[in-house]
Amino acid sequence: MDYERDENVENTSTGEVIRLTLKIYGSIFACSFCLYIIVRPIFPLCYNFCNSVKEYNTKLSCNHYGNVQWIWKMFGYSDDEITQSCGLTATVFLRFLRLGIKISIVGIINSIYLIPVNLYGCSDIDETDQCNSLRDGVERIGLGHLSQGSMSLLATTFAAYTIFGAAMHFIYKEFEWFTAARHKFLTLPRVDNYSVYVGHIPKEFRGDTALFEYFCSIFNSEEVLEAKVALDLFGLERKVSNRESVVQKLEHALLVREIKDFEPTHIRKSGEKVLSIPFYNEELQKLNEEISDTITKILDAKEEERRRWMIKMGESNTTFSSGVFDEKREAHVSGRENESNADK
Repeated sequence: MDYERDENVENTSTGEVIRLTLKIYGSIFACSFCLYIIVRPIFPLCYNFCNSVKEYNTKLSCNHYGNVQWIWKMFGYSDDEITQSCGLTATVFLRFLRLGIKISIVGIINSIYLIPVNLYGCSDIDETDQCNSLRDGVERIGLGHLSQGSMSLLATTFAAYTIFGAAMHFIYKEFEWFTAARHKFLTLPRVDNYSVYVGHIPKEFRGDTALFEYFCSIFNSEEVLEAKVALDLFGLERKVSNRESVVQKLEHALLVREIKDFEPTHIRKSGEKVLSIPFYNEELQKLNEEISDTITKILDAKEEERRRWMIKMGESNTTFSSGVFDEKREAHVSGRENESNADK
């Protein structure tokens, strides 16, 4: 049985292998695609996240299309629109896929003249030539159907140089586009385009004022706008997270009262049954006060750190741009206020 099975495999033609492959994987692809079209509108949070979550809505995600219409509608967006809504990385990925399509089209164009050249490139004069033994249609249009020393091989050589040259040309054009797009992206008024992230800061410079003064001393003071030291405030982050949870519960309780017209209640961990809305209101007010007090303490600590730094610099008779810091900070704040008033 093993011998017979191996013999059947060897006798399988290339065309049969291609047809069997298309039948198996083509069916899997068709079923998966149809399933995706059905499941996509049922689970929008999974398959259309930016359109489902308000905080992540973009100009493109707000466009609504049918279950099938989106397939050809998505080809109508420009690279600038995709970059603005999805980011430069997404645009580069899509252009890379587009590059593969372009190279494939060049290969298809090459096949227009390669198929007849290969099909009629076998010499009928020499019956001992191996190309005369090929009977499968797919094999007869391939390179193996050419006779030895046939001038038809020049067509394959020409096709190879054509696809190599086209690929190099397309890649060169992609580099040109990426250089311009990257420069345009880096010149956008974004915080990450004009910020420098520094790690392993010495302890004596782990303060906003100290770090700002240090940068002003080694660079041109007009090029340094401000310096901020990122703090690990796990306690504050935990309180903010708790407040968000309380707000969600309070909104849910208010919605229940509005729709069902009764006061919702819940049981606390202690086993006590309480009215949900007054309880969550009290919790929210308490968390707001705690968060406000924590932020005030942090700002006071920063101001105290700045005061100690200035005293230390005064005692060591070291001249830094302390006045520049105050002037630039005030100018920066007033500039933001002017922009806000202009927008209004």
